[in-house]
Amino acid sequence: MVGQALEELLVEAYHQNCLRIGVIESYKYMKANPHRVVLCVLASEKETEGDIMLQMNLIQLKDMCYKKNVSIMCSTDTRRLAELVNMDDINGNEASRDQHCILVTVSQISISAA
Repeated sequence: MVGQALEELLVEAYHQNCLRIGVIESYKYMKANPHRVVLCVLASEKETEGDIMLQMNLIQLKDMCYKKNVSIMCSTDTRRLAELVNMDDINGNEASRDQHCILVTVSQISISAA
C-alpha cells in the first residue's frame, strides 16, 4: 500500500517538475530551499554498503531533514525509483545519474498561491 502511494507521488511530482534527484543536487537544494521540501526518499543503508563517501553524504542529508522537519522514507529498490522517474535510457541500461536520494518539492505555483 505505502509502496504504491509512494510510486504515485513520485510519478506525479516528476510530471510537475517537483523532484530533485541525486545526493549532491538534493543537498544543494535542501540547503537553499528547505521550506520547499516535503519528502526525502533515501536509498537504504544496505543499498549503499561499501561506499563510505555516499554514506556520509546521506547522513548529512538525513541530519538536514531532521533539523528542518522534512519526512524521510528509505527505499530498498533504487532501480525501481529510477524507473519511476524515467532515469533509464531507451535500452534499459541504468543511467549514470545518482538515484540514492530524491527530494519531493512544492511547486513554485503552490507557494505563490498560499
